[in-house]
This record gives sequence, structure tokens and C-alpha cells, in this order.
Amino acid sequence: MSERTKASKDLSQAASLASYFVQTSQAEVFNTAWREALDRGKGWQARAEQGKGALLRIAPELDQAPLWQA
Repeated sequence: MSERTKASKDLSQAASLASYFVQTSQAEVFNTAWREALDRGKGWQARAEQGKGALLRIAPELDQAPLWQA
């Protein structure tokens, strides 16, 4: 599997998970994982923000504050 294909699959899976948490009124569960990733240091934070940007490009409906509050 190419890197691009894997990245696309990973983003789709992340979007599905985030959507699930929104639809089941459990955004705080996703947000806890998001905050933990940001707290792991500058490298993690940069990659998390990059991933968030890519995810929101394919699923802009997930640009919801409860998911991404820091």
C-alpha cells in the first residue's frame, strides 16, 4: 500500500471515529484524546495539527469546537 493510500485510509478512519463521537454525544471522549496528543510535546502537537487540517479538508462538517478544544 502506498503512503498516500495509507494516509487517505487513516484520515477516513479518523473522520469516522470523530463523526461517531459527535453523533453519540460523546465529543468529550474524542477531545480528551486530542488534548492528550497536544500535551505530548511540540512534535506531537505539530503532527496533530497537521492531521486535523487534513481531516477537516475531507470532512469539514467535523470542524466543531467540542472535538478540538485545547
